[in-house]
Amino acid sequence: RELLDSLLELAEADVLAPSGSSAAVEAIPATMLRLWKRTRTAVRGLAEEPTDEEIREVRRQIIRLRSAAELASPIFGAAAGDFSTLAAAVQRDLGVARDAMACERWIRDRVSSFEGLEPFVAGQLVAAQAMAAEAALRAWLDSWRSCSNRSAVGWFRT
Repeated sequence: RELLDSLLELAEADVLAPSGSSAAVEAIPATMLRLWKRTRTAVRGLAEEPTDEEIREVRRQIIRLRSAAELASPIFGAAAGDFSTLAAAVQRDLGVARDAMACERWIRDRVSSFEGLEPFVAGQLVAAQAMAAEAALRAWLDSWRSCSNRSAVGWFRT
């Protein structure tokens, strides 16, 4: 909601119009920096083995950050576009991790009602989902490092 409010303020002030581009050059980095700090704080707050809710919150922060970068692309060019792409990779990796964790929980919740070989198959599926979640979280660490390095965030941290 705060991102939307900030974007509406920018739109109402016509800072995104060609005549207002100097105002946008000032307003957008300030908004990006505020979103960046919130995202970084959420990432730093993650437990070593994050819960679904923790991952969800970080992913929501990343979505806001990515969306703002996409809107900044017409003014800030490739730097904002590249950052948006990096943030999208972080968002994707966190989404894959959440999906795998949810699937694993779903199977575990139902395994007691299975019969015959079904519990064995369910165990194999649980293991596969756990491995998928772990791989996605490892990928997330790499994508986050790429997204958070100085060259990626430099365009709005000036």
